[in-house]
Amino acid sequence: MRGSVAADFMVFHNFSKNQRYWGIAQNIRGEWKSPAMRFPLYAAVSYTNRAKFKNELEATAIDPSTTPQSFPYTNRARIRHTVISLGIKPYFKGAWDAENGYNIYGTAGLGILMGQVHNTQSTPINTTLYHVPVRRGTKHFSRLTLDLGIGAEWPVGGDLFLYGEGKTYIPVSTYPSDYLLNSHYNPLTVYACIGARVLF
Repeated sequence: MRGSVAADFMVFHNFSKNQRYWGIAQNIRGEWKSPAMRFPLYAAVSYTNRAKFKNELEATAIDPSTTPQSFPYTNRARIRHTVISLGIKPYFKGAWDAENGYNIYGTAGLGILMGQVHNTQSTPINTTLYHVPVRRGTKHFSRLTLDLGIGAEWPVGGDLFLYGEGKTYIPVSTYPSDYLLNSHYNPLTVYACIGARVLF
């Protein structure tokens, strides 16, 4: 049985409707393989910075006698998330412990995403009088994810590899949240990564 540790720097974009934003993140992954195993197994954790975005929204009166009946406001949000993932890493070209050439591999796993969103409003809103699409304040949320990726790596000597990778965490569970404008498959992120892996 041999092990490996990889660490990378990531840039990501969230493609969820009405909540698109860019951010940076880091991923740390442990890998294990024995001669009897067809694919290496991995356990990984990734965490992001506090990404920012804003939405132009409208508060609407709950009671028809309230004046004004509606008014616009800006919701500014900060969001971050951490993903813990377990899966396999099949190689399509080369090998996990190759010493020459280059390798092409994929990753497939299941994970849990744990997020936090913080919303601030451009104007104070009395929520006993007005309905708002997104509530002010901080809320934690979680999602089950399908984690998919593809990458290429190059051995550079001394059991050290450099790699580039693209991956995504696809939410497979959703639930409504008053703190997310779109809680359906959110966040839906795609990552571009560069990093290094060492065998031991």
